[in-house]
Amino acid sequence: MSNLPSVGLVIDALGGNQHVAELLDTNGKVVSWWRSTGKFPANTWVVIHKQLSKMGLTAPDELWAMRGQRGPRLRKAIQRAIDRRKVRKKR
Repeated sequence: MSNLPSVGLVIDALGGNQHVAELLDTNGKVVSWWRSTGKFPANTWVVIHKQLSKMGLTAPDELWAMRGQRGPRLRKAIQRAIDRRKVRKKR
C-alpha cells in the first residue's frame, strides 16, 4: 500500500476538491479549507480511509484533527463497530 503524507495528496488521489466534497456531502470551499489547514475533520476518517483502502492507498492518522489520546481509541471503536456490522450482514 502506498502512503499519502499530506491532505492535498489525499484529496488529489480521491479525485480533487469537488469529488471529495460530493463523497463527504459538503462543498468544495470546505475541502479547500481542509487542504489549506492540512487537517481533515475527525468525522471524515472512516469514509476517507475506506475510499483510500479500495484504491490500495493509506494516509497517516495525523492528517485528521483528533483530540488527544481519544483519537486512536475512537478509531479502534469505530473499526470494531464496522467489523461487527459486516459480520451481521454476512449472516
